Amino acid sequence: MCPWRVTGSAGIITGRSDIFVPSDPDEDESEFQWDRPGRSIVDQQLSTWIEAHKDRPLAVLEITVDRCAGFAMRLEDLNSLEVFPDAFSMPHDIREHWRILQPGQDTPHFVVNNQGWG
Repeated sequence: MCPWRVTGSAGIITGRSDIFVPSDPDEDESEFQWDRPGRSIVDQQLSTWIEAHKDRPLAVLEITVDRCAGFAMRLEDLNSLEVFPDAFSMPHDIREHWRILQPGQDTPHFVVNNQGWG
């Protein structure tokens, strides 16, 4: 999974590295299980951000793609989702950068890796 971040008018709301930070500041880091839903700061921040826009979802204004398989999805009210692969991959080493899917749907995913998309 490549780096990503959600930004708003005040700066970064959350990003990939927040997955590994407990939302409870008193939680013992040796006990922290980042892969349990609701435990990381990314879960807390995204939940708050989504809740703030539930009555008026943000429209996508523009999507720009860069030459390294990254993209920026610009949303209303100075919000955005930015995804940026950050690693070199040998041609024989297929690495997934990111994917788009519909949660709860049994539909194909759009996957981008170091050899293209599909």
